[in-house]
Amino acid sequence: MTPYRRNVETASKSTVKSEFIKVRALCRWLHGKGFLTDNPCSHLSSIKVFDDVQPDHLTEAEIKLLSQLVDQGTAYARVRDKLMFVKLASPDVP
Repeated sequence: MTPYRRNVETASKSTVKSEFIKVRALCRWLHGKGFLTDNPCSHLSSIKVFDDVQPDHLTEAEIKLLSQLVDQGTAYARVRDKLMFVKLASPDVP
């Protein structure tokens, strides 16, 4: 990974937005002065920078807790919950 990319991935939301605004302004200026035949940023609107997205999978601790909860309740509830748990844990299972 390049140092630039590492900095972009760890930068704060305000830093990313600020750098985006600077690039857009530079492109607008270069186009206005005739250094660029067209503005490559002219079609870009403001960007939305989201907080870090949480992983879309369960942690080992969450799996352990769920498996303990599945073993509680009536016989019907245990079978039902175990089937649902297997389905959620393995989306490829029909």
